[in-house]
Amino acid sequence: MNRVVLVVDDEPGMVAVLSRLLADEGWTVHSAHDGAEALLLVGRSAPHVILADYIMPIMDGADFVQALRRDPAGRAIPVVMMSGLPESMVKRKVRHYAAFVRKPFAFDELLRTLTRVTSHAKR
Repeated sequence: MNRVVLVVDDEPGMVAVLSRLLADEGWTVHSAHDGAEALLLVGRSAPHVILADYIMPIMDGADFVQALRRDPAGRAIPVVMMSGLPESMVKRKVRHYAAFVRKPFAFDELLRTLTRVTSHAKR
């Protein structure tokens, strides 16, 4: 099965590294640099999972997830939130995400998380 991930992060280096590593693991990777750009890509890229940073300009992770859940095309896509902040702080503003990874994270931990949330997704 071809797995598709949308990586949303305002740090170009993070997007580049994640894109390369995930592609090497067989994922088809699409990327956006903020939540607004990601919303435009959801319909076109049809991701199985979205990996989104919490702190971003223009539209942060909290606003992105809220907008995604209002969109029928994005309602069922699992979102893995990532942040250098503790999850307890992220949970205050973000609801309806499938998993959380704290930056910096080990890549194998991220892969396990993506595999877990996509295996439970309804698609």
